[in-house]
Amino acid sequence: MDIVIISGRPTSFLELHFGKYSKPELNISLVAEHGFQMKKPGGSWETTGKNITMDWKEKILPYLELYVQTTPGSFVEEKRSAIVWHYRKAEPELGQKRATDLVGQLSEFVNNLPIEIHHGKKIVEVSSIETNKGQIVNDFLQKHEYTAALCVGDDSTDETMFRLQNKLLIKIKVGDGDTQAAYRWSSHHTALDFLNCIHKYDESYNIPTWNISNSL
Repeated sequence: MDIVIISGRPTSFLELHFGKYSKPELNISLVAEHGFQMKKPGGSWETTGKNITMDWKEKILPYLELYVQTTPGSFVEEKRSAIVWHYRKAEPELGQKRATDLVGQLSEFVNNLPIEIHHGKKIVEVSSIETNKGQIVNDFLQKHEYTAALCVGDDSTDETMFRLQNKLLIKIKVGDGDTQAAYRWSSHHTALDFLNCIHKYDESYNIPTWNISNSL
């Protein structure tokens, strides 16, 4: 069995928090920036989207920088495959209003660009449409003969996984919000309780702690 941790965060974040678990005997793969880069168990980081077009960034960045100027506390994070406007530190009501305005403005502008817009938790992210979490999950399902796969996520970007039509997938949304997942856990505490149960089961059968099939 395998574990695939798929995140929108950059490689540095995943390496800091999960790098020590990326060992061949644990079968844990790390995926950064929604699938743009991947580190297989015991391997090194590889760019999966080498041929992805990125010239759209210079067209989108001025819009996000304008919203930084008009929203105190907000800032822009530029990743290799995406640009993110963060408003977690902004005044909540103003940040939410600006985020809604930004999504609307970008939606009118990006029709001919190879990108997609996600309004997540205190962020607005513009990323390449050529790479997403759903594609990574589908690739793993195609390349391996799994009997089942647990797919768990709490953000709007996880909906690309939940939209996959595959009978092997058990899809669970964590928290509130519209979703195409078949099941829902009310909070991260429920998810952690489940993982603790798996941990106890693994220990009793001398199975490595992280050797379960899931995607985060």
